[in-house]
Amino acid sequence: MKLSPHPAASRPPSPARGEGLEPAAKSSDPVVNAESDAEDRNRKPRPRKRKFGHSSAAREPSPRVGEGGDARSATPGEGASRRRKKQKRVVGEQITFARTLRVNATGPERKLWQILRQPPFGAAKFRRQTPIGPYVADFLSYSRRLIVELDGGQHADSASDRRRDAWLRGQGFRVVRFWNADVLTNIDGVMTVLLDELGRGERTT
Repeated sequence: MKLSPHPAASRPPSPARGEGLEPAAKSSDPVVNAESDAEDRNRKPRPRKRKFGHSSAAREPSPRVGEGGDARSATPGEGASRRRKKQKRVVGEQITFARTLRVNATGPERKLWQILRQPPFGAAKFRRQTPIGPYVADFLSYSRRLIVELDGGQHADSASDRRRDAWLRGQGFRVVRFWNADVLTNIDGVMTVLLDELGRGERTT
């Protein structure tokens, strides 16, 4: 079977495409040839373009922009460190304030504290001036979930005391308040109320 020639083989050569032209003859002048050779040697090669990959792939990772490290740091960030420092500062201030209250205890507070340390209240293991959340409780029994507060006349109809009691009850504590005058003049009545509250705590635990 005879193959027909390709159409491109039958068309005449195109000078526009550089077809059919003889290579340029080299000049016979040695000076011209030397200058032409020098130009060829001095001509800088064109840089080759990268076909694949990004130019940043070859550079080293920069820790300043978060490169080259784990996706999640094992150490907490600066914000967490500041929060811990603030919490420690607040707790430290509360402890210092509670110690000041113990040293400067009022007469009614010292009297009630002596009673709460003796039977039948000793089993409840009351603590005095104990930080709890944002507050400091006058007397606190963790085992019975009972807080005892002594108030002076400045606490009459106090909105801050109502907010305080609501918060403490929200934490699962019962709050009992006595006037300072009750401790000084009616200690038997105060003890009766406390015994009843401790009994309620035993029945609920």
